[in-house]
Amino acid sequence: MKYHILLILLLNNFYSSQTNKNTFTISGKINGQDNQYIYLSYLRLGKEKRERKWDSTKIKDGKFRFTGKITESKHGFITVLKKERTRNLNNKSITQRLFIDPGSEIKITINSTNFQTAKITGGISQEEYDSFNKEYANSKEFYRDLIKLQNIADSLNAAYYKINGKTDELLEVRLDSINSELEKKDQYFTILKKHLSRHPNSYPLLYLLSENYSEFEYSELSSYYKTLSTSSKKNEYGIQLKNYIEKLKLNFPGKEAIDFQATGYNNENVSLMNYKGKYILLDFWASWCIPCRKGNPKLIEIYNKYKDKGFIIIGIADDEGKKAAWKKAIIKDKIGIWPQIIDDKNIGEKYLIQSLPTKILINKDLKITHRFDYDDNLESIIDELLNK
Repeated sequence: MKYHILLILLLNNFYSSQTNKNTFTISGKINGQDNQYIYLSYLRLGKEKRERKWDSTKIKDGKFRFTGKITESKHGFITVLKKERTRNLNNKSITQRLFIDPGSEIKITINSTNFQTAKITGGISQEEYDSFNKEYANSKEFYRDLIKLQNIADSLNAAYYKINGKTDELLEVRLDSINSELEKKDQYFTILKKHLSRHPNSYPLLYLLSENYSEFEYSELSSYYKTLSTSSKKNEYGIQLKNYIEKLKLNFPGKEAIDFQATGYNNENVSLMNYKGKYILLDFWASWCIPCRKGNPKLIEIYNKYKDKGFIIIGIADDEGKKAAWKKAIIKDKIGIWPQIIDDKNIGEKYLIQSLPTKILINKDLKITHRFDYDDNLESIIDELLNK
């Protein structure tokens, strides 16, 4: 009997410790919001897709508290939004991002007029996220100071030239040094890569990486994925990275282009198979994309130059639910001269379109040859291929 009691006590202690290990708390202070509700939201993996969990609590005497149980780190938001909450999480003045670990005790102090000035402490993931942001903020400050120095040096050099009819050699040397630093531009990705190498299993860094896959080479992403622990590979961003790498392999030059069926602007059937034997340029654009629209005159010029040499363009617009705006843009920009479709079948997702405009060139055998995020050498490559 004693052994049974001892076993029960041991089991109770075990389950209690597991519960405590997975229980997180968020204790907060906020001004000017007494008796209002504040919301906590975070993503979790559902059976078929990611789901957003919501919790709420009432603010009393400027304080609030959340508790919950999670088995892995979560990317969450604190907000005072009530209606259309998911859609408005980008409203930074009343929303604050945070990262929650199992068992973490997070403390947060919020200024209700600007959530972005919130002070958050507690949890390894939050510390790693803050560490990255601090280094990045310092780098931005450094480059802002460089730009100020550049402007001062330019002004002094202009004044010197006005008086002496030539530029000052010493100032020229200083300007060259400043310009070489400014050419490095934004250090965001350099800093992100450095932090990823230091903390390969960091949940918030995996999130930041997921927002910027297109800035990394396949070899970098593939090598990084191999360094992840088993648990990191199973979390939402680890799974997302694996899926992206697999899709990226399908979009390599030389790979078969992914076919699709869609109804075009003129109610015609549009698919890659219809144009086999021609060079096909997939133009991913949108009616609301200013760079896309600005590039259309040049695209018309290219189309007219090569259309009789076995070249066709298929416009694929990210305008689902905006059919009127899409049609208006086609008419205004005069791009109805080649097939145009709305991407309501996730074609862009299959081709890993991360930004607009993006163009993909496909050869006569329906194999991918080139991918263009910018149009700088588009015409020269088309000219070379069609005049072989």
